[in-house]
Amino acid sequence: MPGGGIPHIFTGDLFRTNISRQTGLGKLAKVSMDAGDLVPDELTIAMAKDRMQQPDAENSFLLGGFPRNVSQAEALDELLKTEGSKLDAVLDLEVPGGEVIKRIAGRRICRSRPAHVDEVMWTRSRGGRWKSSNAACPMRSGRPQPVSRPGRTRTWRSRPAP
Repeated sequence: MPGGGIPHIFTGDLFRTNISRQTGLGKLAKVSMDAGDLVPDELTIAMAKDRMQQPDAENSFLLGGFPRNVSQAEALDELLKTEGSKLDAVLDLEVPGGEVIKRIAGRRICRSRPAHVDEVMWTRSRGGRWKSSNAACPMRSGRPQPVSRPGRTRTWRSRPAP
């Protein structure tokens, strides 16, 4: 496990794992993700809570991408209070919006290993068709899949930060 045995709990990994295992939460999250929407807070919180309560995270864990808003931060505070725990440190890393879109657009999930994320470069051929550097990369109608529904990033950034 990276980080000297400390489990890394990242929301993207939680979503992919729950979807690939076809859990109830994963099925609900997939509906939002397939629509290009943000996964609702209730689902994100439930997945994070479930993961933080697993035996390997009993003494320590590293959160990534959680909490992302006040609702999630309040849920984390409540969970920590219930467990008699506290945070040792918090880092807030700011990434410009254009960089976020570039990184997300370059990620695609390998069909044979859903938990594995590949970096993919998209180029247009002379005929105007899109080509992927990875054959496992999903395409629809000869075009790369959209990163998100229009305005999703704006919606996410408009929410109060924790």
